[in-house]
Amino acid sequence: MISIVFSCLGVAAQKFLKVNPGPIAPIMSAVIMLSGAGAVAVSIRNWRAVIGVVTIGTVSEIIGLFSGIPFGRYEYTDRWVPTVPLGAEHRFPLLLPLAWLMMVGGSSLFVRQYLTGWRLVVGTGALAAAIDISMERAMTDVLGYWRWMPPGPLYGAPVLNTIGWFGVGFIAASILPTATRQTSSAKTVLPLFSAFVAWNGLTTAFDVAWIVLLAFSIWLTTWGKKEIAIANDSEVLP
Repeated sequence: MISIVFSCLGVAAQKFLKVNPGPIAPIMSAVIMLSGAGAVAVSIRNWRAVIGVVTIGTVSEIIGLFSGIPFGRYEYTDRWVPTVPLGAEHRFPLLLPLAWLMMVGGSSLFVRQYLTGWRLVVGTGALAAAIDISMERAMTDVLGYWRWMPPGPLYGAPVLNTIGWFGVGFIAASILPTATRQTSSAKTVLPLFSAFVAWNGLTTAFDVAWIVLLAFSIWLTTWGKKEIAIANDSEVLP
């Protein structure tokens, strides 16, 4: 994805050359989310399922912001623009639903190369949760998109967050179709996005979290080779 390459160069210029990106940074962030989510949606080929994943992610986040369930207590900042107020001083980033589609949909597209049926659903939830853990440090300490109250042991996130990600990812994956047409761009969504987040961290300070995230990126790229059978568009998991 060309947008990620330009964003990485922009991050380097900002950190090392002290260049102020101005409005370009949030615009490129939106482009990355839109292009990544779009590639995943095209591969899924079932718009009801795509809308369902987006809806499940959105509803879980709104419930989480007001109740602390299923992720723990947290709040979004004004740095992940654009945001809308939800009341009680909560903010909701408009790109957040697309992030859920990228993470859950991208994880499902990868896992389905090796697993089917209920194992696919479980594997999707587990992979999405694992990638989220390794992204936490960059998303909170570097990009400052959200903050935990209080911070937890998993790169700043509470253990409940990982449980919540697995649970919501499991539910969202259960409505995805069993057959997809995985495009070349969809295959690179998770690896490139993981590498981009890790690059944001590496340009700030060394942390084992960046190494873990880069390892995920390499693993997703190296092992994502198996072809996926194509079946009826309307077929969904039982």
